[in-house]
Amino acid sequence: MRLWRHGENWRRRRVMRRLKLRSAFLRWWHGPLGPNPDARIVLTVRYSVHFLGGREGWVVKDKLSPQEHVAWLFNEDRLLERLQFFSGILLPSLLTQDMPMQRNRRELVVYISEGLPDAHRTALEATIGQYDWARLVPVPMGALEYPDVGVDVEHAHLRIDDDDALSRDFLSRLSAYVRPEFHGNIITQPVGYFAGFNDAGHLILKRVWVPMIAMGIAYIVGPRTAFRSIYEVGPHFHAYGAAPTIIGDSAPAYVRTVHPGQSMYPLTLFEGDPTINLEEVWRHIEFDPDALRPVQRSRRAL
Repeated sequence: MRLWRHGENWRRRRVMRRLKLRSAFLRWWHGPLGPNPDARIVLTVRYSVHFLGGREGWVVKDKLSPQEHVAWLFNEDRLLERLQFFSGILLPSLLTQDMPMQRNRRELVVYISEGLPDAHRTALEATIGQYDWARLVPVPMGALEYPDVGVDVEHAHLRIDDDDALSRDFLSRLSAYVRPEFHGNIITQPVGYFAGFNDAGHLILKRVWVPMIAMGIAYIVGPRTAFRSIYEVGPHFHAYGAAPTIIGDSAPAYVRTVHPGQSMYPLTLFEGDPTINLEEVWRHIEFDPDALRPVQRSRRAL
């Protein structure tokens, strides 16, 4: 098994090197690539969705019975935690985009399960209600696919988790690829930061290069593309096998948080880099690391 994994990792690194060279050539050939303020972008977030399609959330699903899985998904403390993550980590990063969110141009779709408790749906609605560019889309319990929320013109469809953040220039950088030359391509921004708290309660950070990471991975949809969303392409880590892929530039693009509330935890644990400080991260990305701390008791009154 160890030898097989070593071989897989070696093959993947070789593929990523080829994709990186191809991407650099395409950016040069079609360049210069500048921000496109008219680009349509649909950002999607999965917020406590009971989804049975594919291998999403496989760690939890493999450990729990179907009944236990639903109980975990809608656990009161977990939902309070998700709202705190969404409000303190993802939302600030969207509100500080240099190409601002805008209705019918750059919109946020939050998928929620139809089984989400009413109190938490109300709290989430109150959180996004002041923004006309954000909306909730209920998904049936046990859904096998996500509703198509794309528009009928070319656009970028991207995914981001509710506990992660995007760089201030993320949308402007992505907008440059919303053009016919890149229809049907996946756009992955590999450079970002991991953030979390260690056992001593200290914030730890690490700069990483992870192509095909879920944070902000996008698919450029056109009139004749094979897929209508990034989810349709397949599991993000291996999606390069299903569609042409462009690896973005070397500027930081995201913060990927690590905390015990994740289904993949503790597989996501990492060792911090003492040379990386919060001020460096804040130069690129707006987020509140304290949102990763345990939910304050005052918020339990939902």
